[in-house]
Amino acid sequence: MRRSLPFLALCLVTACGRQSEPPPVPKAKAKVPAVPAQPPVSEADRRSGKAAADALRHYYALIAAGDYASAYRLRTPGRVTEERFAANFAGYERYSVLVGAPSQPVEADGFAYVQIPVMITGRFKGGKPFGSSGNVMARRSASGGDHGWYILTED
Repeated sequence: MRRSLPFLALCLVTACGRQSEPPPVPKAKAKVPAVPAQPPVSEADRRSGKAAADALRHYYALIAAGDYASAYRLRTPGRVTEERFAANFAGYERYSVLVGAPSQPVEADGFAYVQIPVMITGRFKGGKPFGSSGNVMARRSASGGDHGWYILTED
């Protein structure tokens, strides 16, 4: 495993920073397995970063299943429309994510925030592999009166 880390790091560095126009929105939608709208969360987990990481795993499972509408609803409001969000994934043949250990929640301005490391890998249509890594921020109401963790968007 240690020998493959430099290669993986090189692949990730090579893939980072590349930006291109996403392909057009697909016209036909393939049948995908059903994924529940929200993962179940216990009260103890809700107060920890684990619930945020579980919500992020769920978000990426929805994306991998092609259920972009449900994944979009798990994001905080941003400038990207639901149609554009779905179009961003049209060029991928395979898309998978490893979610790392989350931070403990930090409260500020009425919200709790958790930072979660991720590593995204996959293959574009046509066969070219890709990969990137970074952090995703999850947010929920500090009062706990909402429906759970949401993916914080800056777009």
